[in-house]
Amino acid sequence: MSAALFDRSIIRLELQGKAASSFRVTVCHRSALLTSRGARSCRNPFHRALAEVERLRQQTNIILVDFHAEATSEKVALARMLDGRVSAVIGTHTHVQTADEQIFPGGTAFLCDAGFTGPHESVIGREIEPIIKRFMTNQPQKFEVAKSNVLLQGALVEIDERTGRPSKIVRISEPLTAAT
Repeated sequence: MSAALFDRSIIRLELQGKAASSFRVTVCHRSALLTSRGARSCRNPFHRALAEVERLRQQTNIILVDFHAEATSEKVALARMLDGRVSAVIGTHTHVQTADEQIFPGGTAFLCDAGFTGPHESVIGREIEPIIKRFMTNQPQKFEVAKSNVLLQGALVEIDERTGRPSKIVRISEPLTAAT
């Protein structure tokens, strides 16, 4: 997948440059990019980010970037490049929440990885034993969704509507309980 670009009215997924699907969302202007690291056929997300930010800047001063990448260095580099141009850059992909939330000198809020919402007594949301068995035997296993220690993870960013600048970023990791 080369890039996924989000804004408040449409999500366009692109596979090797071909539109895959679209649907409506109800968030503020949000740009999401998927990494091209290790995939030669993918477009460079750094160039895509600059172009998308320029386009969105014509419509809004509040821009959130969700960068779906595995490499920490890639997420930090993109956020540093966009510092002062966007309100926030929040990384996704690894399912492991980082503890590096900060506001960069240019005024961009950053969190390298938001983590994941789901069962944390697991292997990225799946029952533990079948995953271990798969790694030990190289045999296919059925991966059931785990149910223990369900957490809501992400970040809360307070942004001045007039300037588009964040005043605060807070990492969130809260237990969820089943409704009774």
